[in-house]
Amino acid sequence: MSVLTKLAEFVSSCTYEEIPEDVIQLIREHLLDSIGCTVAATNEQSIKVLERFVRSTPEGTGESTVIGSDKPVSLLGAALLNGSKADALEMADINKMAGGHPGGIIVPAALVVAEYLRSTGKELLTALALGYESQRVSRPLYPHNLQMGMHVAMLSGTFASAAATGKLFKFDANTMTNALGSCSIAPLAPSEPCRCGGYAKDLYTGWAARTGVFCALLAKESFIGTPSLLDGELGVYTCLQADKPAELVASKLGEEWITRATIIKPHAACRFTHSGADAILELNPDPDEVEQINITTATLPYNLTKGPRPEDVVAARFSIPYVVAKALLEKRNLIPRDFTVEAISDQRTLALAEKVKCLLDKSLDADWQEPPLGRGMRTSIVEVVLKNGKKLNLRVDYPKGDSKNPLTWEEITRKFTALTKGFYTEKKAQQIIHLVEKMEFVEDCRVFVNMLRRDDFSGI
Repeated sequence: MSVLTKLAEFVSSCTYEEIPEDVIQLIREHLLDSIGCTVAATNEQSIKVLERFVRSTPEGTGESTVIGSDKPVSLLGAALLNGSKADALEMADINKMAGGHPGGIIVPAALVVAEYLRSTGKELLTALALGYESQRVSRPLYPHNLQMGMHVAMLSGTFASAAATGKLFKFDANTMTNALGSCSIAPLAPSEPCRCGGYAKDLYTGWAARTGVFCALLAKESFIGTPSLLDGELGVYTCLQADKPAELVASKLGEEWITRATIIKPHAACRFTHSGADAILELNPDPDEVEQINITTATLPYNLTKGPRPEDVVAARFSIPYVVAKALLEKRNLIPRDFTVEAISDQRTLALAEKVKCLLDKSLDADWQEPPLGRGMRTSIVEVVLKNGKKLNLRVDYPKGDSKNPLTWEEITRKFTALTKGFYTEKKAQQIIHLVEKMEFVEDCRVFVNMLRRDDFSGI
């Protein structure tokens, strides 16, 4: 039996009652966080361009909610737009065992399908939990392929959104296998847009969400997938030169929940920058007294980071020098307005960023992977050299949001209200938070998802 078939059997048969309570709570947190990230990206230029395009096509008409808009679109159009919005601010969650941004893919896909089907809240939570677990498909590849330049979000996210969608459709094992076995249409997603900017990066999560829903809809119409798509002789793992066994996908299904390795971001920037930002906030030197800041880190963040003068907003979110400088000057977690065209042109920030030097220590790579292969660290060793010669040092292995250093529910709700301020009234934001807390008692997800439209926003 292929690993894809084993995964399909698990997803199709697993019930809400079989999912551990702590996993359900994590899903609840990631649902709320993903909605906040999606709403906050409404006015991003990349999203405006994409939404304008979608509305100019046949997919621009329909009954599915675009979060942040008063005009619905088609089911697939909504999955694309909401998925792209969810990670446009580089604030979507991350899974440390499989890579990718599940909240930017699985949540948008599941929400639009739950709205379409009028699913219950319990069905939505179940589908999300099993979608998050289906990211396992990239475990044989991660982090090796990321180190080689492949952004794994689209690969794992496509399978995961198909799984969540199929669960909402109540697929049996055979139909679920067909849905997952059709995900070969997920294209390769290089990390170059993350390194060099442009709008393509914001399309990754949306396209994966749309493709997963598309594959599930095909399976619903009896379209036959390929069970050996992942581990066959000419399957995904062969093509992408997986360095771990395919059996990792189905290993300990229902026992070891990789959802527990998913983190929520406190900063509106690439996760690779967070340990440096956390360290500089804790050290808190006087910016005017800084001579130099040395940040030693592992290969992935070192290779991905941009220089101190990012050429656009996307590049700024991946620039360790810019993120660290901005965090020090603002003395708080970074928020979306720290990455506007105006913000990244601020001369004081750029001058301080010039003093930030990134150094490579390949020995830190050994602890990158989650146990038992590593310790799941995202290390930055920060040294601040002051003008008087004094040095301040701090090492951060688990930045805020990590499973070893998690955000509290109160911190997550504060992030949500901050991201949605100006879009939702305070009363509306609290209503959404309350519904997410009690999601298993929601009888019709269409009512919940409709709350996220612009006609329920506070306006400007």
